[in-house]
Amino acid sequence: MHQRDGHNITIANIALVEAKPQIEAGKFRALLALEPPKEFGLPGSVPDLDSVYGKDFPDIEIPVYLYAPAKTPDHIVQMLEKTFEKMSKDPAFIADCRAMNVMSNFMPGKIAAEKMKKKMELMKPIIADQKKK
Repeated sequence: MHQRDGHNITIANIALVEAKPQIEAGKFRALLALEPPKEFGLPGSVPDLDSVYGKDFPDIEIPVYLYAPAKTPDHIVQMLEKTFEKMSKDPAFIADCRAMNVMSNFMPGKIAAEKMKKKMELMKPIIADQKKK
């Protein structure tokens, strides 16, 4: 929250699935989109990360991962992965996701695990700094 001249101005980072109805009703104004705004029905005038920070700015992902117990047999994991990959590329599924203002992007488990490992390494100093406060 930012205070100016005794008035409060509330800003928040909200998922588009929740914010878009409020934007359409004129109750919220989108200031920045993490994804290309036109792809999700926002006005093209809403800036996104690339337009503000350039193509070299690291992507801010808010992923949802599917986990299985560590002892799940490999053939089951492979079957699940193939099923979710096929589903995530299905045009009807993609259309349903977009209707809910959600982006579908399949990532194989081994790649997701590597990305998560790298993100955790980046987060360690931030977490350590917060613990000091």
